[in-house]
Formats: sequence, C-alpha cells, structure tokens
Amino acid sequence: MKKLLDILEIIMIDLSTAMPVLLAAEGLTDYADYVMGMPRDETKTTCSIMFAPEITIDVSQRILPICFYLQLCRIDYETSLKYVELLKNFAKDYDSQKIGAVLVDNVSIDILPLDREMNTDVYILATYSEPLDSCDE
Repeated sequence: MKKLLDILEIIMIDLSTAMPVLLAAEGLTDYADYVMGMPRDETKTTCSIMFAPEITIDVSQRILPICFYLQLCRIDYETSLKYVELLKNFAKDYDSQKIGAVLVDNVSIDILPLDREMNTDVYILATYSEPLDSCDE
C-alpha cells in the first residue's frame, strides 16, 4: 500500500488537472483553491481532499476512505448540485489503481445548504479498496 501522503498527492494532482476542464464545460467557475485538509479561508470556494476522520486499517480489505470536501461560497443550492455531480463522477470514475486500489466500494454524499456564512458545504466520501484474495497470502 502506498504512503498516506503519496495517495493524497496523487489524487490532488489528478483532481486539480481534471476539474477546471470539467467545470468550464458546464459553465461553472473553477475553485479558487485546491487543498489537502480543510480549507484555510472560509471566503474562498475550495475543493479539498483528506482521509475520512476514521481510517480503519483492514489488512484483508485494504480500504482507503477518501473525503472530497467542497466549500462553495455564495453558491445557491441548485448550482451547488452541478458542482457535486462533477465531483461525484470524478470520485466514482477515478482510476483507483493509481493509488494502489482496484475497487470503488461506495460513494456517499452529504450536502449542507447555504449557512449563515453563505457557504454550501459538501462532503463526498469515496471508499477505495484492494481486497486480498486467497492467492495473496
């Protein structure tokens, strides 16, 4: 299995390369920042990645829970759904072999609509894995 930092760096490069093109094709503005971890400025529209808060190391399933987080500033719910759709598809269709996984086990989405700070927050959790089979031992 690759190192945790290497996994996020690989995904970040692919994400920051693919998303501007996908967003432009839909007439959406690119994110102001792409970061690892939580956004550092609550006034910027940001796409970030991190590991899910709890990483369970299952030696037989080799699960990698990757959290994609969107901080969408002053973007209404309907437009936010367009951003979510593109990121969901990126997570679902990602070539997980780049990070040492072979399966996308599941993708879940939490959307918190515009709050008092005028942000829509989106959490997309994608679980990638590389289950061992009986021949791997």
